Amino acid sequence: FFSFSATVMSGTPLKRVPRTPGPQPRPSTAKRSSRPMSPNSSAASASETNLPAELVNVSWRLHSVTPLYDFSSSPASLKRYSQLLRAQLEAESHRGVAVGVEAPGPRMTETLHVDLRLLPIGGQGDTSEAVYIVVTRTPRRTPNDTVLKAVLCMVGSAPSEDADFTVLPLLLTKGTAAASRVLNAWMERSFDCTIRPLHLSPQDLTTIAAEWACADQDTDVDRPLELSYRAPEDAKGLNGISFSIASASIRQLISALQAEHDTATSGHLFQALHAHFARLFNVRLAALPLTRVGTFAAFVDADGRAKLLSLPDSAKSHTVLLLQYLCNCARGR
Repeated sequence: FFSFSATVMSGTPLKRVPRTPGPQPRPSTAKRSSRPMSPNSSAASASETNLPAELVNVSWRLHSVTPLYDFSSSPASLKRYSQLLRAQLEAESHRGVAVGVEAPGPRMTETLHVDLRLLPIGGQGDTSEAVYIVVTRTPRRTPNDTVLKAVLCMVGSAPSEDADFTVLPLLLTKGTAAASRVLNAWMERSFDCTIRPLHLSPQDLTTIAAEWACADQDTDVDRPLELSYRAPEDAKGLNGISFSIASASIRQLISALQAEHDTATSGHLFQALHAHFARLFNVRLAALPLTRVGTFAAFVDADGRAKLLSLPDSAKSHTVLLLQYLCNCARGR
């Protein structure tokens, strides 16, 4: 029924155990998600959805951000913020912090450019907002070089807050560690907020894997569902197990679960996958922590790294809804 592959982290394929008569593996005792799941459960109107190209095919670091005090996204304010952030980056460089540009001086050959601008994101009728931050350097004889890219966003309808506060709970960063630290410290000082790395729990990853397991059948997207688990510390020579299931098999499984249950959930999907894996390899994945998932829309891991994948226009709404889920995770931290 399934089309899949499984490997240990060292790259050695797992061997199937012979099938012998006996009791079937016990179902997973992990807490089930009550969230309904289907191949189309994440669908939204593509014609009403904006997904900026700047967010796609970039390996981001995820952070949670508390509400920002006295923040404004007006063009004049964003221009002022870019000037202040540039001054902070140059000051840190002058102190010897390797933010990606030479320390200012009479022989300085590089120039920093900082740009803050709004990105169109989300769907009609919500209050989605995204601020794109890009820091580039211009060496004297080479093309522009990007030091840092960041997106500060709220996807979906923002909750009601005091008029002095702005809710942009998710920060995505890509760049040097030093430049990212300077950005975070500047934001915390300027807007009286707190920024923390966003770590995702196994339950978060389970929800992402189930909700974005496979694309709609009428879209030209055929990517497998990839699940990575961390091996127990006492399993010598084994760092983890990677489990890949073809999208057609996932679609068939979801249809079968919907026929069996009034409302199929992510718990039902993972229970079926774990039971099938246990029958073939005698390994109980349910007892191992899920650390990374790859779906048709994105790769996401427990350490707060994410890469949003390119999708046709008809399927971009799935990525927007995934960002909305990550915003909800960030707000809950």
